[in-house]
Amino acid sequence: MEEVIEFDVHLERSTTETWSLVTNPSALGTWMLGSFEFEAVPGSELIFLADDQVRRGEVVDVEVERRFVWWWSDGTDTSEVSITLEGDDERCDVQICERLLPQRRWAQ
Repeated sequence: MEEVIEFDVHLERSTTETWSLVTNPSALGTWMLGSFEFEAVPGSELIFLADDQVRRGEVVDVEVERRFVWWWSDGTDTSEVSITLEGDDERCDVQICERLLPQRRWAQ
């Protein structure tokens, strides 16, 4: 069974404004109660710090003003997070989905 956390948020701001919040490390960190380091380009290293938690990962996909995806791991579990935007100049619906990825078994 796939483990997924999903939630939707409706914002009374444009898709352009929302995109700048989602792809700005400081703004996204405020929203997610921690701090981020990343560049919103595929392949960029991503670091998230919150209290005593550290997650490291990589930006996977960026579709400007539409979709931002990364994977991250706390050293035990690895998950993929996608933020998808739909809207216009006055409102934006944001869907956030975190999906636990299966643990990989590496050959020894």
